[in-house]
Order: sequence, then C-alpha cells, then structure tokens
Amino acid sequence: MSGMGITRWDARTWGRGAVICVGLACSSVLSVSLPAQAQPASRFAWSAELVMPAHASMVRASVPVAVLAGLHSDQGDDLRVVNGSGAMLPFAFVEEKTGQVPTPAPAKVFKGYPLYAPAALAQQTPALRIIERDGERMVELAGASSPASAQAQEAQALRGLLYDTREVSGAVRSLSIRGDFPRNTLLQVSVMSSHDLKNWHLVAQAQPLFQFDENGPVNSRIRLETPLQLQGQYLRLSWDNGASLAEALIELEFEPAVAPLPPQTWPLGTPSKQAEDFMQWSLPSRHAVQALRLQAVGANTLLPVRILTRNSENTPWRWVADTVVYQLADTNVDPTGPAFASMASQSNPSLPLHAALGSQLRIEPANGYTLANNPIQVALDYSPMQVVFVATGEAPFQLLGGADGVQPMRLPLSTVMPGYQAGMENRLPEAQVLAVQGSAQTLQGPGLRQKWWNQRILLWVILGAAVLVLGAIALNVLRATAAPPPDVR
Repeated sequence: MSGMGITRWDARTWGRGAVICVGLACSSVLSVSLPAQAQPASRFAWSAELVMPAHASMVRASVPVAVLAGLHSDQGDDLRVVNGSGAMLPFAFVEEKTGQVPTPAPAKVFKGYPLYAPAALAQQTPALRIIERDGERMVELAGASSPASAQAQEAQALRGLLYDTREVSGAVRSLSIRGDFPRNTLLQVSVMSSHDLKNWHLVAQAQPLFQFDENGPVNSRIRLETPLQLQGQYLRLSWDNGASLAEALIELEFEPAVAPLPPQTWPLGTPSKQAEDFMQWSLPSRHAVQALRLQAVGANTLLPVRILTRNSENTPWRWVADTVVYQLADTNVDPTGPAFASMASQSNPSLPLHAALGSQLRIEPANGYTLANNPIQVALDYSPMQVVFVATGEAPFQLLGGADGVQPMRLPLSTVMPGYQAGMENRLPEAQVLAVQGSAQTLQGPGLRQKWWNQRILLWVILGAAVLVLGAIALNVLRATAAPPPDVR
C-alpha cells in the first residue's frame, strides 16, 4: 500500500508541475505574440505627433494623406489618438469634411410691401394681387369666397407684409424685424414662403415680437429651426388680429459658408508590373478610395482605358470602370497668339469610384491601343478626414494607425461633443500634425503581415505541443493509478 501511495503521489506531483510549466510557457508565448495588449503603440505601423493649441480641452485635427494611405481598414478602424502616457483617447470622425469657418456673410435688408384685405375677409384663405401705381407697389389680399359688399371692401386692414427675396442666395438662419412695434403688446408673427404667391409653406411658427416701453425689453428676431434657402421665393410675415406693423424692414442673417475641402491625393508612383498593354500596382492601403486620378503625361493625347482590380494573385480581375484619359490644348485660344504658350490645358477629371478597390489595381488600354506612346500617371483621391478628440492627460499627443485585426474605437460626434449642433466642430481649435513617422508604401507589405503570421503559427505550435504533453501526462497518471499494488510479501 505504501508503494502504491508513493507512486500515485509522484504521478500527481509530476503532472501538476508539468501543467504549471506548460501554462507558463503558453503565457510567455502569448506575451511575446501579442505585444499590442501591453504596449498598444507597438501594434501600429505609423505615428504622427500633434502640436496642441494652448489651453484647449477639445481639439480637432486633420489626418494627413500619408496616414490615409497607410490605414489597414476601409473605414479607418485602425486609427487611434493617444496621449503622452499611451492612454487611448475618445475621438470621433468628422463626416462632413469642411475647412475653416469664414466670416459670416453680411446680412441683407429688404423692404416689406403691405398686404391689405377687407376686414370682413380677415379670417379667410388669402389670394394676393400686386398693384403698382405711381411708382409704388401695393399687395392686395382678397378672400377666396364670393365678393364682399362695397362697404366691407372699403374697410381695409393690414394683414401682413410681403418681401421679394427671389434673388437671395445662401442659407438664412434668422430674420431680424426693423419696425415700430406696438408698445407693451405681444405680436404673434409667423413666416411663410412661396414661389408663385398661391401656394404658401410655413417657415416659422408664430413667435412673439415685442417692445416694452421706450427702453424696455425687446425681441425683434425670428430664429429658424433649420437654415432656409430663399432663392426664387417670396417671404411673407403674418400676424393675428389686433396689433400690427405698419411697415417693417427685414434683415436676413445667413449661415456661414463653409467650403468643402478638396480631396487628398496620394500618387502611386512607378507600377509594380508594366508592359505595353497594361500597368499594375499593389495598393498601399485598404482605406476607401474616393476617386482615381488618371493623368496623361504627354500633351495632346487621348487614350481609352479599362480599370480592373482584384484582392490577390489567385483571384480573377474585376471590372471597375471604363474611361478616357486625355490632355488637350484649349481650343478657345488662338494658337498664333501670345496666350497660347501659357494657356491652361484641358484634362480629364478624377474618376469617382462606386465600389471598393482590392489590393491590386490594373489599367489596360482599350480597343487595341498601347501604352508605349501614351504613358499615364495614377494617383488615389481620399476623402479628407478630421478627428475630434478630448485632450486628456499630458503631451505629446499622437495619431496612431496601420494595424490589422483591431476593433474600431471611434465614437459618434454627438457623444464626443455633448449638446452637439451642426457646425460646432468647425469652431474647435485645430491641432497641427507633424511629419508622419513610417512609410505608407510598406504598411501592408509582406514583412509586417509575415511577422504577425509567424507569431500566430508559433503560438499554435506551442499550444499543440502543450496539448500533447498534457495528454501524455494524463495517460501516465491513469496507468500508474490503474496498476495493481506490488506484492510486499
């Protein structure tokens, strides 16, 4: 019995020790194979330091084109913002890519034309008639029912003011009323618009305008819930019975015009493979491409081409688009005149893409043409991207990117900016991006992917060996415990 106990104890002890050793080995492999868990920055192939504006808590930064050309996901899932201690900060993408907010457009002032109606028809649906007499314009408001008596028609009542705003361009965000308001009275004014003076659309619900005493509180502004386009439209102010405005000017205040940023262009450079009948590139990024920029090198050239793409060497080419690449002289310029030498040439615009590109791009001349005498330069157009983030912690702040198999960390803009309203992000201070550390052409090269792939293979090999060792231990323990006790006699 003592021999049997010793055997079982030795087996169990040896088995437990082996399990602990295998566990430590697997932990070591995991720590070596997944360095991104302990040091997140080491997982990413590039970084760019941000120069922060002074005393800013919430900042926006433009992502440089070299960064966009090095992302490993089509939607920018591998983009990160970190502070000096390596902590990842909450951030959001700005989907509407816009530039700096310019000075708001100057306000425009319009004269109002009175709308009169017989007092007996004040509550009926109006019909308008514009009368011009002795250089003045009057708008008459008539009811939709049968004509009223002559006595009722003589009792004219001012029911509104009409403004000709058909030539207005830009988005109107509010109206300021300039007029002599009735004192100590709430004047409920509504705003309507129409393009034909027949069909009217409500722009703003009745809002109270008032002037209390001579120097008392005043409200003369009507704010619109959404910006209003008035081009080709008339505007009308209406109010309820009782108090009215004899005449009033309106001042239209406009939304600041924020110009969209142009696309960011990344040249592809020399093709990886080339012949007279094709040009082929390995794309540096998986990030979504907005457009292809194809440019003819020679002057006065035109070439129809076919654009193809595929995901790997073992997959067939997929058609993307057919287009024409050209570089032509301006036919409106006299070739014998002095302006001919400095004229701007006509070239094809960028080609918008409606489907994602694979990892390889191929361009072939169509209809039997050749690339020998018609070289082409190719570049990728990316949609400009900005990030908005909270500057938590100490500098230096960095943008990180270029990693495979990471989960997106971006948040909705309304989450990063509590109480968000359209255009708020354009008023944030902007951080300056220094030069990107890393090369976008090699971010998806075989070296990085092969290193990660080799680590994964090593991990699985170690785990498989651990399973075999544990199986052998279990088998030995079973054999030892199942063996009959030795005969001590």
